[in-house]
Amino acid sequence: MNIVQDSQVTKRELIVFFLLTFSVSTAAVFLSGPMIEQGVGDQIAASWYKEKALIIIWIPMLSALVTALCFRGKQGLSTILKRLLVWKVGYRWWAVALLLPIAMVVIPAMLQGKLITTNIGELIFIFIQNFMFIGVIMIGEELGWRGYALPALQAHFTPLKASLLLGFLWGVWHYPVWYGRAFGGDGSTEAIIIMLAGSTLMTLALALIFTWLANHTQAAILIAMVMHGANNASLRLLNEEFNFGVWVMVLMVVAAVIVVLNRNMFISKPEGFQVTSQALG
Repeated sequence: MNIVQDSQVTKRELIVFFLLTFSVSTAAVFLSGPMIEQGVGDQIAASWYKEKALIIIWIPMLSALVTALCFRGKQGLSTILKRLLVWKVGYRWWAVALLLPIAMVVIPAMLQGKLITTNIGELIFIFIQNFMFIGVIMIGEELGWRGYALPALQAHFTPLKASLLLGFLWGVWHYPVWYGRAFGGDGSTEAIIIMLAGSTLMTLALALIFTWLANHTQAAILIAMVMHGANNASLRLLNEEFNFGVWVMVLMVVAAVIVVLNRNMFISKPEGFQVTSQALG
């Protein structure tokens, strides 16, 4: 296992990337159509959320490519795009990327009896149908978060700090659509606070899990897309009564176990300026 570091990315470049991603995404949410009205109901709020999410999902990727090109030219682009070609990482890691998210969602939902159906065939069909679409479009997020930002952050911070920082910023990036989802659903201040706080804990936990996967798979973007797609597709198997707080707690427990079992990796300090090609293998 190599801790994937891209030491060619300076802190200044990272700041520009995050500022560009946040500003363009926020503008896209508010300028691509009317803001949702308060308390219009969960169904309308969910539709509004999906519409806006499909717009901003591409912005981390585009921001990463633009920022890398402006700061480091074609070499910067090449470094990122090479991670799209990494796929020989071992079958077990592909299995982990696909099955772990499913287990973290489906097992607690089964225990609560909160799946949308008890028919296994229907569940598999619904999952595959959603996974084939979501997994592909997740290149928009994962090229930016795990293909660009994570290796750059790990060149300046320990994987633990890099994960927590990226997890927090990943959550903040979602705030405009999460706010709109809660504002349009329940509409109360309490609902909005719970949505933002709970979802931020979710991205913090997921970021730790993704970092563990990334550092065992050379920051392969394709495998990150699989894990992200499997996670989101699994959520489509839940009925409206499912307690998402339970799922967040499961994520936090799994993330904590992974950090403890891989503590040497997570607390490893950046080793100077590691050559990117070595990290890519």
